[in-house]
Amino acid sequence: MINGTFQLGPNLTAGLPAPVPASLLTPAALNAAQGSINAIQPENYTPYADQWDLFLERRLGSRLLCEIGGVGSMGIHLEDAFNANQPFPAPAPYATPRYPYDPYESRITYLNLGGGSTYYGGQARLSGQIRPGLMMLMSYSHSKSVDDSVAPFTDPLSRPAAPQDTYNARGNRGLSTFDIAQRAVLTVQYDLPHASHGWLATITRNWRASAIVTLQTGFPFTPELAVNSLNNGGFQLPNRSGNGALPANQRSYLNWFDSSLGAPASAFQVPTLYQYGNSGFDVLRGPGLAAADAALSRSFRLRDSLRLETRLAATNLLNRTNLALPDRFLGVESSGVISHTVTPARQLQLAVRVAW
Repeated sequence: MINGTFQLGPNLTAGLPAPVPASLLTPAALNAAQGSINAIQPENYTPYADQWDLFLERRLGSRLLCEIGGVGSMGIHLEDAFNANQPFPAPAPYATPRYPYDPYESRITYLNLGGGSTYYGGQARLSGQIRPGLMMLMSYSHSKSVDDSVAPFTDPLSRPAAPQDTYNARGNRGLSTFDIAQRAVLTVQYDLPHASHGWLATITRNWRASAIVTLQTGFPFTPELAVNSLNNGGFQLPNRSGNGALPANQRSYLNWFDSSLGAPASAFQVPTLYQYGNSGFDVLRGPGLAAADAALSRSFRLRDSLRLETRLAATNLLNRTNLALPDRFLGVESSGVISHTVTPARQLQLAVRVAW
């Protein structure tokens, strides 16, 4: 155990608190102190991951290499944190005890090593020299990452950090916050041709152009009710009666998903009072990303050991607007609205470097 406000015994079952001054032995005095408790799982496990992959390679001609295969991993004993003294949903006044460690009513933050994750993905890669001076690397992946915990105290913006129902660990399982279903990346580097002699050769020699293009699907997020009717101090998911994702021609930064609540045709409904919602975690996806970066560089040899390098780089060359995740809270005016982007507007940068 880690000491919080109160001194604890070797484990939670030994009593709360033990030992303490006699003045704190009464439930009223104990709860009046409003002290939270931090606890750690007594078993000493080390988080680890099992990983495996299988790839096939084949050369295409003399300059290109093709790879295709699959990758998988399983995370075991991952860190997780939750309120071990989460009250059961109920109206006031309470007819039965609501707290597992009654009469103690404050939070018990329990850090355990019971989380797990799985990842499976297929990958393809084509690399090599298309022609003299032109190098290319093209990769594509189709994957899925699932877990049932969030790293403690990270508080991701796309989902709640804790379970809706502490006593239903399976209900916390869903797509990982960092899951990207599909991702394609193309990288090209080209040594520009130059004249062989004369002043024209001096101008055109040692120029190199490069570019990288990235395409990927959006990150997942969790619709959550803005108002909690569980009366337990936590959060509440909605009931899900439909998919919730809008058709592509209906999505915009002002309304990314079906954020209506309570109407008969709405994908999300308000649960009955004091009932957990049945919607899961990370059930919808945000906008995808498409970005192109490019650079043009040249190296000038001033002396045998002295070089001048120049580079003109463009970030987000096409000046595309890549939207961030929408406001995921249901029941507020901004629900479903995207208020910012994940990439900046086009940026140009000129760099000069002297190397010796």
